[in-house]
Amino acid sequence: MITRILNKITFVLFIGILGVFAGCNDEDDIEAIFIGQTWYVGDFYTTTNWKDDNNQKAVNTYENNKNIIRDYGRNRFYITFEDKTFTAKGITNTFSGTWSADGKENTITFLITDGSSSSGTTALERQITMDFYNSIKNAKFYRGNTIWVKLYPEDKKRFVQLTKNRKEKNQ
Repeated sequence: MITRILNKITFVLFIGILGVFAGCNDEDDIEAIFIGQTWYVGDFYTTTNWKDDNNQKAVNTYENNKNIIRDYGRNRFYITFEDKTFTAKGITNTFSGTWSADGKENTITFLITDGSSSSGTTALERQITMDFYNSIKNAKFYRGNTIWVKLYPEDKKRFVQLTKNRKEKNQ
């Protein structure tokens, strides 16, 4: 009788432990992070350690771009992800295409298939818009979750940080 009870307890513990380990997953939830989400540019940075950039001082790429992003509002710099497609907008252009990501390797690929641009902006505005475009076009890796995403090129020394909620004066 005691043996049966011990066997049942052992079985229940085994199933419980199996459930805990089966639930562990090092892979990002691509659908939750990207699909159906709109991400807004927080800023552009350089870094020396892409895996630990939250614990070191990331250097802002431009002195004035925070003001431009803030002054033009969140609707001027964004990327919206759908299942396998995206649409993005900077101050002077919009572009779209396809994307794919690997949640285990933290890789991401964009293929830009369509775009348009406008004029009538300052040289700095055009430069920052091109940096946003190039940050998407050249992205090979990402880090993030459902609150923030960082896109990195192959060398992982520069990134654009994207956030979901931006508190801007011109929303």
